[in-house]
Amino acid sequence: MKIKAFLFTCLACIQVLGISQSLINGDFEINTSTDCDYNLDDTLFNSKMANVVAFGGAYLSPYNDGEVDILTHGCYIDPYKGNWCIGIAYDYTNGNDAIAIEIDSHLITGNSYEIELFMFGNIEFHTAFPDIMIGESMSDTVFGELLYTAVPSPNIWKSASFIFTAQQNSNYITVRTSEDGSKGWVQVDNFTINPITKIDSNNVFDLKVYPNPTDSKITIDFGENISFGSVYLMNTTGVQLDKRFFFNNDKVCFDLLGLSPGVYYVKVESNEISKSIKFIKE
Repeated sequence: MKIKAFLFTCLACIQVLGISQSLINGDFEINTSTDCDYNLDDTLFNSKMANVVAFGGAYLSPYNDGEVDILTHGCYIDPYKGNWCIGIAYDYTNGNDAIAIEIDSHLITGNSYEIELFMFGNIEFHTAFPDIMIGESMSDTVFGELLYTAVPSPNIWKSASFIFTAQQNSNYITVRTSEDGSKGWVQVDNFTINPITKIDSNNVFDLKVYPNPTDSKITIDFGENISFGSVYLMNTTGVQLDKRFFFNNDKVCFDLLGLSPGVYYVKVESNEISKSIKFIKE
């Protein structure tokens, strides 16, 4: 009996210490809309959507009160999964849409997480569309710290995933359109977050990136089970870097000469998927 009691106590401790975060309503299925809801101001959107707060109109644009959409099948889109998705836009006159998705327990500063999302570059009304910026925030009215910039593809649901280290004990994952001058409309769906207890930075997503950290070059080994359309380097704001690359025994190597020390990403992309791995230039 003492042994059983001891095991029960230990398991209870592990459960308490092994805190796991998830996004509440990251698939936007919990809402009171019954059909296509277009151009909702922040107040109206927030009255209809659970655990997701729109704040773009009030805090990013002085021109309007937000225009976030709650969309179902037939609303110029079919959701990636389930019955609902969100539509956000950038308009150089009306500004950016932005939302904050609540996390069921706050992030832990210094811990690592993976976020995955799905996005659709909608060209129904505009030929161009903005990028999607993802951040972490303590508040549902502030975008907070930028984590990653994802690039949609036209008229196709495309996944994006990235790994980041929490910079603060954030309560929200924030999402907004970029200010790149591309007036347009993007749908997002099925946001998930998974804590990573231990990162092997040399082997993530079956994609080997080494050495990490590095001071001169980075090598990308795709193995035998990854097909890709393109591979490139980018900084933390999502800007692609013009760096020379070469092939070495079926591996791609980037010359990092002249690159300032800091955090960067290797991005592997096709029409259907986008994967990014962080590395450090010393």
